Amino acid sequence: MKITKARLKQIIKEELEVTLTNEEAGEMFGESVGTQLEEQELNEDMETLMLNLTPENIAIMTAAIKKVALNFAPAATLATAGYFAKQVVDDLKALSKMAPKDQPVPKGPKGPPPGTVIPMGKDINRDNLD
Repeated sequence: MKITKARLKQIIKEELEVTLTNEEAGEMFGESVGTQLEEQELNEDMETLMLNLTPENIAIMTAAIKKVALNFAPAATLATAGYFAKQVVDDLKALSKMAPKDQPVPKGPKGPPPGTVIPMGKDINRDNLD
């Protein structure tokens, strides 16, 4: 049995393509070969997906997605809350750096606000009415 050089190169190329990754094959044989292999792989994956796309498999996938969402929802909520809390703290720090440091901080009035009735015990005026 005689094999031509071209046929031998083709056989070697095919065998190497099987053992190499798409990226390695692209580097060795050129980008067109790598692109062809990636397209072929995508087509095979799509065919497999379409063959296995049954109502039962869709129900299984839906249940799995719901379970993942329920498991990760609390963590995602906490992470989001933590992120926003950090943003608030950072904004407050930035604002405190902007405030002038040489001005005194105004203090509020001492004692209760005007018009506040403070119970002091017996009313002197009432006690004298008897």
